[in-house]
Amino acid sequence: IVLPEPAHFGAAEAPGAVAEAGVRRRVEAPPEAAVEQRATFEALQVARSAQIVADVARSGVRAIWAEKPLALTLADADAMVALFTEDAVRLAADEPPTAGREAIRADFVEGFDGTSFETSNTVDAVGVAGDWAWAYGTFSDVATDEETGETSEDAGKWLSILRRTDDGWKYEVDMWNRNAPLPAEAVAEISTAELPPAEGITEGPAEEVEAVRSALDSWAAAQDEGDVDALVAPYAEDAVVLN
Repeated sequence: IVLPEPAHFGAAEAPGAVAEAGVRRRVEAPPEAAVEQRATFEALQVARSAQIVADVARSGVRAIWAEKPLALTLADADAMVALFTEDAVRLAADEPPTAGREAIRADFVEGFDGTSFETSNTVDAVGVAGDWAWAYGTFSDVATDEETGETSEDAGKWLSILRRTDDGWKYEVDMWNRNAPLPAEAVAEISTAELPPAEGITEGPAEEVEAVRSALDSWAAAQDEGDVDALVAPYAEDAVVLN
């Protein structure tokens, strides 16, 4: 351990010390202390490495939201769909689920036809666990009808689940909804569809998958019964609901 020369130390107070003022000296640490210090140092290195990996992963997840609004503004369906996995599911507001990259591409092509967008979003939180990540935030955009020039503004929130692939992070599930509710007549026209199964939802140890499904079933039953306490019980203290 290398220490600066303290003013109150004398030459006899530390083995192997250099007595000249202002000169650094070396103090021999007991073997057991050296082992403990080395272990502490290595543990800190491991923790720091893990933190760096986590920071890099979070940065990679955040980067996808820099690409998405740009692709939307450019009305580039190919660039948009490249952000999704092959078996991704998109849960857009006011329409049935869209499953699979090709179906998602067709959805974007239809949406971009005759309409241009200016959009921005925030990333409010990101979590990473191995090859999976989740994130949520808010968005705002302005859509312009290219024929009439009429504009409409929209704002809401989004929640996404991403998977780490050989090509980087990709959307496995992407969903969003608006802050403003639709008029009743518009709600009545919205068709419903059963959510298609996604391979990623059933990955993991069977007992854990079953535990998750059981928790979801219990929550649905509590909702049917109007049991508020049972509905709130599965939520973390700092949970966020994006209605």
